[in-house]
Amino acid sequence: MHIVNMETDERYHQEHTVVHRRSRGIFLLWLSGILIGAFIASAGAYAYIHYFQSPSIPNDPSASPYYGVFLTNGLAYFGKVSGREPGEIILSDVYYLQQSNDQSGVPFSLARLDAQAYGPTDIVHVNYGQVMLIEQLRQDSQLVSAIAADQK
Repeated sequence: MHIVNMETDERYHQEHTVVHRRSRGIFLLWLSGILIGAFIASAGAYAYIHYFQSPSIPNDPSASPYYGVFLTNGLAYFGKVSGREPGEIILSDVYYLQQSNDQSGVPFSLARLDAQAYGPTDIVHVNYGQVMLIEQLRQDSQLVSAIAADQK
């Protein structure tokens, strides 16, 4: 015959339930920490790749000091690389192509950024994450010739 002490049995059940709840809470805390750590690590990797890892900028001494910077949104700026900061490249003496309105048959004309009606400065800070391609322009480039003619 098996005699069960109800008082001992209840106390055992209560202690077992408390231990089970405590271990489940520790597991959930541990799992939350792992998930938060993984999120922070992936956000850091994304920021490093897209904002802090600088693209390679060609530097051919025989070429012109002008570069073409082509962006992921389809815009292109042409100017001198005047510096770098974390996550961005700085252009000065900036030009861009705009659709031409003249009847000469030339679809685009060169426009100086600081000559626009809204009055921007001649400095552009381009986020590395927006840069698709950077090319140094040759001395004999038509674009470099047009910039030289505009500056006279």
